[in-house]
Amino acid sequence: DDLFRGVHDTVSIERSPPLKEMFAKHLFNRAGGAFTTFFDDVAWVIPPTTGDRSVCLLSMARHTDSYFESIFRNTSDSGTLFNHELLYNPNGTDGGPEGLKRGNPYNHTNGMYLLTDRGTDKETYRWGFQIRGARARDDYSQIVALNRTMSLSGNALRNRLDPLIDVNQWMRCLAMASLNGTDDITGRLYPHNFRFYVRPTDNKIMIYQWDMDRSFNLSSSSSVTPYAGNWPNLFTGPEYRRIFDGHLHDLIQSPYNATYTTPWASHFTAALGYSQNGLPGYIAYRANYISRRLPAQISFRITTNGGANFSEADSHVNIAGDAWIDVFSIKVNGAPTPVIWTDGNSWRITVPIAIGPNPLTITAYDYHGTQVGTDSITVTNTSAIDLANVGNTIISELHYHPATPTQAESAAGFIDQEFFEFIELTNTSAIQIDYSSVRFTDGIIFEFPIGTILAPGARLLVVSNQTAFQFRYGAGFVVAGEFSGNLRNSGENVRLEAADTTPIADFTYGDDLPWPESADGPGYSLVLAGSDPTDPLAWRSSTVLGGNPGSSDSIPFSGTVDEMLSHASSGGPFGEVVGDAFVVSFDQNLAADDLEIRVEFSTDLITFTPATSAQLVSRFNNGDGTATIAYKSLLPWSAAPRQFARISVRSP
Repeated sequence: DDLFRGVHDTVSIERSPPLKEMFAKHLFNRAGGAFTTFFDDVAWVIPPTTGDRSVCLLSMARHTDSYFESIFRNTSDSGTLFNHELLYNPNGTDGGPEGLKRGNPYNHTNGMYLLTDRGTDKETYRWGFQIRGARARDDYSQIVALNRTMSLSGNALRNRLDPLIDVNQWMRCLAMASLNGTDDITGRLYPHNFRFYVRPTDNKIMIYQWDMDRSFNLSSSSSVTPYAGNWPNLFTGPEYRRIFDGHLHDLIQSPYNATYTTPWASHFTAALGYSQNGLPGYIAYRANYISRRLPAQISFRITTNGGANFSEADSHVNIAGDAWIDVFSIKVNGAPTPVIWTDGNSWRITVPIAIGPNPLTITAYDYHGTQVGTDSITVTNTSAIDLANVGNTIISELHYHPATPTQAESAAGFIDQEFFEFIELTNTSAIQIDYSSVRFTDGIIFEFPIGTILAPGARLLVVSNQTAFQFRYGAGFVVAGEFSGNLRNSGENVRLEAADTTPIADFTYGDDLPWPESADGPGYSLVLAGSDPTDPLAWRSSTVLGGNPGSSDSIPFSGTVDEMLSHASSGGPFGEVVGDAFVVSFDQNLAADDLEIRVEFSTDLITFTPATSAQLVSRFNNGDGTATIAYKSLLPWSAAPRQFARISVRSP
């Protein structure tokens, strides 16, 4: 119960001089971005034997649950950690075959577990990749997949590895390990002192260097990339090598140079009692050796059509160019844009373009977000397909609190109401609209894929769980995909952004008045009946339970002026005094979206004041296509016992 520093139930002590590991961990920590280090400390060990008293490295968090929980704070799963280790075969005694067996010397005969395909049986991987977290689950599936993938090379390797690992994190960690010159590590002398972590957020694998006491042991001119086993396969394709080289360059510019490390060498020498003052010299030589092997520097530029303006008969266009290894991200007119690297210095992006001329400023940024290049071009869209924007697209329906799963749905595995959430978009224009790179950035997370085009008046759905959605509603719907996150039953902000990041819709729905309360729980959805999604009165509950995804439950008005009231309302108004308030109510036909009912109060039948959303008393869905709407007067009945109310109907 007495946790060390209130957090740790165990700590580790490293006493092997000269404690270069402390310096190496500091450089990893300063590098950032790889989640590979810890805030270790220096301590003094005082055992009973006076000759063993010395300074030590005190490791606290290590790769324990407290460490991973500090990184992935909002997950219930802790992820799975695997320790890459050798088999140690002791081969010494204190007096022949009959003598006592010694732990040292030893060998690793038949005990080196390289990253390689051993088939699908997890037992063949168990010793070399020792499970250290989530042991009860005993899930080796990602480790088996990684080993089998690492036996591939080129495009086959990349296609299998991209969805399996965090590529950027791997390359930064491997770059720092190369700079630090650790020899006793997987990919170098022996396949161990490395850890693989299957993170809980997306099951991608991260890597962690472990046991860095042999850092700065490699020759300063040793191989830049790992050379043992299948590790060289990572760098047979130009894409991974480009990322790796980019991290090397960035690290040499920031922590890995003599200017930065010399003061720290003096500090660690004083703190540890072991000289670290020779390390900045090694670092300078190693950095210089690696820098001279990086690709020659080139300028950032657009190469499509020679960089000259051109026309495209489409609503999105591919633009290519050149860039050096210092480019980590690209923005178009200030909006982040996914990049495909076709070789070590060539990039390609897909940019949505509106009808007419599109001036595009393409800007390159380094790892720290500093601009390192820019170029411009104008592309004219000569097609009849425009881009989604606030003028042609609405969120037409939002189902944030679906009905409880039926017995059949639960039996099929859909046990949570959240599985049935959906949001519907409608193209309100008279032409085709391109939704490429349109994205939900708040409430839910979803980006529409390139080439998503919607016909005039057509509707498009994003759903929480597509299999559950089809189980409840059937097939035949246009579903763009599944979103991440869930819509809160208590209400939250929802933001839909155009490809250029301007808002298409940005509003906060609620589950209390003036929002339709019937959309919270019974199973009705929110339907946009007005034009302003930020106005609660522009929304109503659906006419039927479950909503009407992919279609409209609205009934257009086609009658005369005298028939407007009967189309909009099925009963009322009704007046009554409730407590000290004069309340008027009426039954609204929910499907009459093209007519607006206005409530007004008066004390003299001459001057009438329109009621506001603040005076709304109830919006109750009656389950028959109508809702009872009630407003109260601002004047207390006791202060004005003679009051009047009327309703009027108009076309918005």
